[in-house]
Amino acid sequence: MRPVSESAVLRLLWDVGRFCPAAIKRGFVELAWSICRAANDDPLFVEHEAGAEATACVLVAVAWTASRFQPTMRVGRNVGVFQIRQPEHVDAPLLCTTQGGAFVALDLIRRSLASCADAPWPERLAGFVAENGGWYAERVSRDVLGLAQALFRQAFRAEDMPLALPEPKAVA
Repeated sequence: MRPVSESAVLRLLWDVGRFCPAAIKRGFVELAWSICRAANDDPLFVEHEAGAEATACVLVAVAWTASRFQPTMRVGRNVGVFQIRQPEHVDAPLLCTTQGGAFVALDLIRRSLASCADAPWPERLAGFVAENGGWYAERVSRDVLGLAQALFRQAFRAEDMPLALPEPKAVA
C-alpha cells in the first residue's frame, strides 16, 4: 500500500478549509501530521493500493463536517476536531489532541462501517454520527463520504479509486 504524505493531507486541509480563520489554519500542520500518521499506521482500506490516501480523505471529511477543523471545540460531551463523544473512562485531553482524536475516530469509523454493513455505502457512517450524538445520521454520513470521495478524486489519481470508496477491512 502506498503511504499518504503529510503534504498531500495539508493540501486537502487547505482546499477544504480555505475560508477558515487564520487561527484555525495555524493548526493545519499539526492536524495534517496527525491524520497522515493515523491513515498510514491504521488505514481503513488495507487491501487497496490507495487505502491510506482514502483513509486520510475520510478523516479530513469527518473533521471538516464535525468541527470545521477547530481542535478545541466542545459541544456537550463531544470534544476535539473530530467531535467524539467523551466516554466516561477516557480523558478529554486525549480526544482534544489531534493525534489521539484521529486514532480514536478511526476506530469508531471502522466500527460504524462494520455495524452498518447492510446499509448503502454512503450511509455506513451513520453509526459513527449517531454514537456521537448527531442528528440525521444517514444524511450526515452521505455528506461526509461524498466529501471524502470528492477530495480523493481532486487530490489523487482518480483511476486509483472506484466510484465509491473501497470496502473497509473487517473489524475483529
